[in-house]
Amino acid sequence: MAPIRGVPLRAVLAAAAATGALLLTGCGGGADAGSASDGEASPTPSPAPSPSPTEEEGPEPADGTDLASCSDAECEVRVSQGDEIDLGGYTGIDELVVATVEPRKVTFSLYGPGIQFGGSQEAPFTEMSANRFNGVAVHVLGADEEGAVLHISKA
Repeated sequence: MAPIRGVPLRAVLAAAAATGALLLTGCGGGADAGSASDGEASPTPSPAPSPSPTEEEGPEPADGTDLASCSDAECEVRVSQGDEIDLGGYTGIDELVVATVEPRKVTFSLYGPGIQFGGSQEAPFTEMSANRFNGVAVHVLGADEEGAVLHISKA
Protein backbone atom coordinates (compact mmCIF):
# COMPACT_ATOMS: atom_id res chain seq x y z
CA MET A 1 0.00 0.00 0.00
CA ALA A 2 1.29 3.47 -0.81
CA PRO A 3 2.03 5.88 2.03
CA ILE A 4 0.21 9.21 2.20
CA ARG A 5 2.57 11.83 3.58
CA GLY A 6 4.49 9.13 5.42
CA VAL A 7 1.39 7.34 6.76
CA PRO A 8 0.64 3.90 5.30
CA LEU A 9 -2.65 3.75 3.41
CA ARG A 10 -3.71 0.85 5.67
CA ALA A 11 -3.53 3.16 8.71
CA VAL A 12 -5.47 5.92 6.90
CA LEU A 13 -8.22 3.49 5.90
CA ALA A 14 -8.44 2.05 9.44
CA ALA A 15 -8.73 5.56 10.91
CA ALA A 16 -11.40 6.51 8.38
CA ALA A 17 -13.40 3.36 9.16
CA ALA A 18 -13.15 3.98 12.90
CA THR A 19 -14.22 7.61 12.47
CA GLY A 20 -17.19 6.57 10.34
CA ALA A 21 -18.24 4.00 12.95
CA LEU A 22 -18.00 6.59 15.72
CA LEU A 23 -20.07 9.06 13.72
CA LEU A 24 -22.74 6.47 13.07
CA THR A 25 -22.99 5.41 16.71
CA GLY A 26 -22.87 8.99 17.98
CA CYS A 27 -25.69 10.24 15.78
CA GLY A 28 -28.42 8.21 17.53
CA GLY A 29 -30.84 9.78 19.94
CA GLY A 30 -34.20 8.45 18.91
CA ALA A 31 -36.74 6.85 21.25
CA ASP A 32 -34.17 4.42 22.73
CA ALA A 33 -31.76 7.14 23.88
CA GLY A 34 -33.44 7.70 27.27
CA SER A 35 -35.12 4.38 27.88
CA ALA A 36 -32.78 3.07 30.59
CA SER A 37 -34.62 2.18 33.80
CA ASP A 38 -32.70 4.71 35.91
CA GLY A 39 -33.48 7.56 33.53
CA GLU A 40 -29.95 7.82 32.13
CA ALA A 41 -29.05 7.12 28.54
CA SER A 42 -27.38 3.78 28.00
CA PRO A 43 -23.80 4.11 26.83
CA THR A 44 -23.05 3.26 23.23
CA PRO A 45 -20.27 0.70 22.98
CA SER A 46 -17.22 2.02 21.17
CA PRO A 47 -15.81 -0.01 18.29
CA ALA A 48 -12.87 -2.26 19.03
CA PRO A 49 -9.57 -0.70 17.98
CA SER A 50 -7.94 -2.08 14.88
CA PRO A 51 -4.95 -4.23 15.71
CA SER A 52 -1.71 -2.59 14.70
CA PRO A 53 0.61 -4.88 12.81
CA THR A 54 3.71 -5.69 14.81
CA GLU A 55 5.26 -7.92 12.21
CA GLU A 56 5.10 -8.62 8.52
CA GLU A 57 4.61 -12.32 8.07
CA GLY A 58 5.63 -13.58 4.68
CA PRO A 59 4.21 -16.38 2.60
CA GLU A 60 5.41 -19.95 2.86
CA PRO A 61 8.63 -19.90 0.75
CA ALA A 62 8.66 -21.99 -2.42
CA ASP A 63 12.02 -23.57 -1.53
CA GLY A 64 11.37 -23.88 2.21
CA THR A 65 14.64 -23.76 4.15
CA ASP A 66 16.74 -25.33 1.35
CA LEU A 67 19.49 -22.70 1.11
CA ALA A 68 21.28 -24.81 -1.52
CA SER A 69 18.42 -23.99 -3.92
CA CYS A 70 19.93 -20.49 -4.21
CA SER A 71 23.12 -21.67 -5.96
CA ASP A 72 21.79 -20.27 -9.25
CA ALA A 73 20.76 -16.93 -7.64
CA GLU A 74 17.08 -17.88 -8.06
CA CYS A 75 15.21 -18.98 -4.93
CA GLU A 76 12.63 -18.20 -2.27
CA VAL A 77 13.76 -19.40 1.16
CA ARG A 78 13.21 -18.96 4.88
CA VAL A 79 16.38 -17.75 6.60
CA SER A 80 17.57 -17.08 10.13
CA GLN A 81 20.20 -14.77 11.53
CA GLY A 82 23.68 -16.05 10.64
CA ASP A 83 22.61 -18.10 7.61
CA GLU A 84 25.10 -18.16 4.74
CA ILE A 85 23.67 -18.64 1.26
CA ASP A 86 25.87 -19.75 -1.65
CA LEU A 87 24.84 -17.80 -4.76
CA GLY A 88 27.21 -19.69 -7.08
CA GLY A 89 29.27 -16.69 -8.14
CA TYR A 90 26.51 -15.22 -10.30
CA THR A 91 27.88 -11.87 -11.60
CA GLY A 92 30.71 -12.09 -9.08
CA ILE A 93 28.56 -12.53 -5.97
CA ASP A 94 29.45 -15.74 -4.15
CA GLU A 95 27.54 -15.51 -0.90
CA LEU A 96 24.76 -13.74 0.99
CA VAL A 97 25.08 -13.67 4.79
CA VAL A 98 22.02 -12.82 6.90
CA ALA A 99 23.24 -10.44 9.63
CA THR A 100 20.04 -9.76 11.58
CA VAL A 101 16.39 -10.77 11.42
CA GLU A 102 13.83 -8.75 13.35
CA PRO A 103 10.06 -8.67 12.83
CA ARG A 104 10.28 -5.34 11.02
CA LYS A 105 13.87 -5.27 9.69
CA VAL A 106 16.29 -7.65 7.98
CA THR A 107 19.97 -6.86 7.28
CA PHE A 108 22.40 -8.85 5.15
CA SER A 109 25.68 -8.65 3.23
CA LEU A 110 26.73 -10.03 -0.14
CA TYR A 111 30.31 -11.08 -0.82
CA GLY A 112 32.46 -11.91 -3.83
CA PRO A 113 36.08 -11.54 -4.88
CA GLY A 114 36.88 -7.95 -3.91
CA ILE A 115 33.15 -7.18 -3.49
CA GLN A 116 31.11 -6.53 -0.38
CA PHE A 117 27.61 -5.05 -0.42
CA GLY A 118 25.52 -4.39 2.67
CA GLY A 119 21.76 -4.11 2.56
CA SER A 120 18.69 -3.95 4.73
CA GLN A 121 14.94 -3.78 4.33
CA GLU A 122 12.36 -2.51 6.75
CA ALA A 123 8.62 -3.20 6.89
CA PRO A 124 6.43 -2.78 5.04
CA PHE A 125 8.30 -5.16 2.75
CA THR A 126 7.32 -4.24 -0.81
CA GLU A 127 8.73 -4.99 -4.25
CA MET A 128 9.95 -1.39 -4.31
CA SER A 129 12.12 -2.04 -1.24
CA ALA A 130 14.07 -4.86 -2.94
CA ASN A 131 17.85 -4.37 -2.97
CA ARG A 132 19.72 -4.86 -6.24
CA PHE A 133 23.43 -5.64 -6.23
CA ASN A 134 25.54 -6.42 -9.29
CA GLY A 135 22.75 -8.28 -11.07
CA VAL A 136 21.20 -9.94 -7.99
CA ALA A 137 17.92 -8.74 -6.45
CA VAL A 138 17.11 -9.51 -2.80
CA HIS A 139 13.52 -8.93 -1.71
CA VAL A 140 12.32 -9.59 1.84
CA LEU A 141 8.80 -10.99 1.60
CA GLY A 142 8.23 -11.04 5.36
CA ALA A 143 9.86 -11.47 8.76
CA ASP A 144 8.98 -12.56 12.27
CA GLU A 145 10.79 -13.59 15.44
CA GLU A 146 11.74 -16.94 13.92
CA GLY A 147 13.20 -15.78 10.60
CA ALA A 148 12.58 -14.07 7.29
CA VAL A 149 11.46 -15.11 3.82
CA LEU A 150 13.82 -13.92 1.06
CA HIS A 151 13.17 -13.94 -2.66
CA ILE A 152 16.50 -13.89 -4.49
CA SER A 153 16.52 -13.43 -8.26
CA LYS A 154 18.63 -12.30 -11.16
CA ALA A 155 18.03 -8.58 -11.61
